Amino acid sequence: MKPSRPRAAISIEELQGLIDEHKLNNAHQLIGRPEVTGRIAESYVQKLFTSGKLKRHPEGEQRFRPPELATPEKLASIQEAIDRGNVTSVYQVARLPEARPFSDRTIYSFVGAGRLKLVPKVAASDMTLMSSLRQPFSEEELRFMVKSGGRMRVTLNQEPIPTVNFTGEHVCFVNISDMHAGSIYFHEKHWDALVKVVNELKPEFIACDGDITNGLKHALADELTHGTFDTQAEYAEEQMARIKCPWFFVSGNHDRWPLREVGADICKAIDKGLKARGIESHYLGHDEGDVSLRGMATLRLWHGEDSSSYAISYRIQKITESFTGGEKPNILTLGHTHKSMYMQDRHVHCVSSGAMCTQSRWMRSKRLANHSGFWIIDAWVNKSGVCRFRSEWRPFYA
Repeated sequence: MKPSRPRAAISIEELQGLIDEHKLNNAHQLIGRPEVTGRIAESYVQKLFTSGKLKRHPEGEQRFRPPELATPEKLASIQEAIDRGNVTSVYQVARLPEARPFSDRTIYSFVGAGRLKLVPKVAASDMTLMSSLRQPFSEEELRFMVKSGGRMRVTLNQEPIPTVNFTGEHVCFVNISDMHAGSIYFHEKHWDALVKVVNELKPEFIACDGDITNGLKHALADELTHGTFDTQAEYAEEQMARIKCPWFFVSGNHDRWPLREVGADICKAIDKGLKARGIESHYLGHDEGDVSLRGMATLRLWHGEDSSSYAISYRIQKITESFTGGEKPNILTLGHTHKSMYMQDRHVHCVSSGAMCTQSRWMRSKRLANHSGFWIIDAWVNKSGVCRFRSEWRPFYA
């Protein structure tokens, strides 16, 4: 494969100057510099190092360290939003637009270290009973409580479970997984086909089972088309916004690389970006999340960090076997292994979601097949749960 060409003019002399000034040692470090990001492909920079046209700095760090996201300017803008909105909790801070892309845990560490200061809470004796009850909850949470009729359930991993309301018993939705946006294995021609089908079909929503982005951890330089946190998040957001229906999604293991390394949640950043574009978006949490279908049936999105099994059905059976009786969903969609299959087990309609990307070098080296495509799912629900189910697999052959 030929290396990508520069996206914008930047000379080798300018690149070498940055290397010498900042003591850089590799392509990851160089592409992470704000002067370079978006102007040149990382694979092209890697080729310049390999060919000797760029010289590594002898005192440079050997290990790649992601660019510092918590700049003084970023923290100052968050603090201004805290003061302006009288924000009193870490939970509320993490939901401010200015807090993108930090996780709750990272915000908590900023507050604990004194880098951010919350507005002191009003003493309970000075508050009315109603305001005391309202204070722990955001306006969105209160609306969920009212809509759920008192049946709102909160898990450790998820916001109050969102409800999809529709007329009659029938609901249609599209299921995808494992986009790996930012890698060469994400093909826009496949995405164009998905966008066309979804926007013509007009389903109630689209559900994605994780690995929206590729991340940087294990990818080689020439396997990436977008080599930084911001460029991968913005590219994924741009592609997802082309689909004109509500989004429900969980994060996958590739999405969580920046969360583990620097405390930045890329799916949270994408969720905020979609909402800013006017797209209804629901980020359900890490690895799994539930969606209520009119309060009569439950759809569960699942990613996981397990591996492929010899028989595709075996993985599905072991996952459904792990659910206790009262926790089983009615419909389960499963990402991560890039395999496509439908089966029913323990009265759960199970859909292994396949992948929107194509087979990677790593998968080929492990002799793992990649099923590229997406599902169109029709379900009929009543008070007994899912009374009828139909799934259609739309494969891509590349």
